[in-house]
Amino acid sequence: MFMKIGIDIRKLFDIRTGVEKNFWELLENLGKIDKKNEYVFFLNKSDILPTNFCFSGKYKILRFEYSKMLSIKTQLKFRQKVKEEGIDVFFSTIMAYPFIAKCKKITTIHDLCWRYIVRDFSIITWLLQELWFRLNLYFSDFIITPSESVKNTIINQYPKLRNKIDNVGSYITNFENINIQKNECPTGLLKNKYFLAIGTHFYRKNYLILIKAYKIFLEKKKMSNDFKLVIIGKYSKSTNSIIDFIGEYGLEKFIVLANYVSDEELYKFYKNCFCYIIYHYFHNNYIC
Repeated sequence: MFMKIGIDIRKLFDIRTGVEKNFWELLENLGKIDKKNEYVFFLNKSDILPTNFCFSGKYKILRFEYSKMLSIKTQLKFRQKVKEEGIDVFFSTIMAYPFIAKCKKITTIHDLCWRYIVRDFSIITWLLQELWFRLNLYFSDFIITPSESVKNTIINQYPKLRNKIDNVGSYITNFENINIQKNECPTGLLKNKYFLAIGTHFYRKNYLILIKAYKIFLEKKKMSNDFKLVIIGKYSKSTNSIIDFIGEYGLEKFIVLANYVSDEELYKFYKNCFCYIIYHYFHNNYIC
């Protein structure tokens, strides 16, 4: 059975982390396994297609202005575009959704962080997140989560959704295609002498608990200052607060706080670390 599948791709940026990375992987894999159906990628008029955009299936790009998804005007316009293109299924992140369009709707819900880590959000942002989440639950025909923990959290709160939600695992990076000539340790670090943690710098990533646990580890094991904690992730508005927190604990010499790095550099960090720490509230991360 042939289908036309609409996908909102505004979340595909050159630097991909979190939601963007998970969404990108889903899209790339769809292109690899589906050569039968046709895809219509929705973009704002002003959006620039990422330089590394690659999709091996049949597709076309459709541009129109739809940045204000909560407006009735935008929803009506979206419904019309879906009808004109003959879209059978629309796949989207939680932040772009054609609620009233006449087609099957699949959405991704990355986490429920705004409910638990309130300090990362203003009151207005919190209310919009909650409204958007509830609308997605009501209108979605199927929901995808990037981890079992997010899936189970939603099912525990909304048992009736059990049959229309499933997990598609989020992989950090596939290193098979990375050509590393030298397996040297990243500058300033010693092989097997550091813990590694990955995640954008937000409170909801559980950084404060991680730093406290690391301090307890140092005290109990009486480690020298060459055994470090390396945190790699895209800087955010919370970065300075995390730096201040590290200073309050006197761990400036022990913790390395790095910005986003390339996959080649990330490979070196993984290859030479003592162990990788999964510390997020909501996510199960996998390496392959």
